[in-house]
Amino acid sequence: MDKIFSSDFFLFRWLETLCDLLLLNLVWLLCCIPVVTIVPSCAAMYDCVACCILGDEGAMYRRFFATFRREWKRGILLSLLLLAVAALMVLGFLFIGALDTINSAAYLFMSLYPVAVVLSLGMLSWIVAMSGRYTIRANRLFRNAMLLSIGKLPTTVAVVVLLLAGGLAIYVVSPLLLILPAILCTAQCALMERVFRRVFPQPEAEAEE
Repeated sequence: MDKIFSSDFFLFRWLETLCDLLLLNLVWLLCCIPVVTIVPSCAAMYDCVACCILGDEGAMYRRFFATFRREWKRGILLSLLLLAVAALMVLGFLFIGALDTINSAAYLFMSLYPVAVVLSLGMLSWIVAMSGRYTIRANRLFRNAMLLSIGKLPTTVAVVVLLLAGGLAIYVVSPLLLILPAILCTAQCALMERVFRRVFPQPEAEAEE
């Protein structure tokens, strides 16, 4: 019986991680309520998942709020950019749905639209992840995000697919908002940290490459 409640028992560790993700997700939701703080909240959650859930560091909530405070000023501007991109994607989707006839211009738009969505969301995902994990200047942040979006295209596509699938799942089953974002963040983090370990070997240092 003692083995069941031992911290080394697999089921206990799995439940402990699930509980941590649930609580982290709730903190993230509260910090996202102003809307313009979505990006710093996501950056803080990514950093916590990388260091505390997938890593072995403690003080998860202290780390969350430390990252949130560090990134909130720049994060507000990035959140506005994110909302603008989301609005453009919605308008593009509505435009495609309103088409009555398909001419060459409409066909070109329909062909380029998915590419633009993947690259835009992919670049924003890399920006959020790097904001959480690194101290990096804004111009380098955008440059590195663009290079990673294209240079690590399979990872970018996988991250965007997870993001879109999660958004669709939450749209269909809204209570999933209470836990799914943290789970998706964990999956995305596992993919992106493999890239970061090769490109930026020092997470706490300024990443300039």
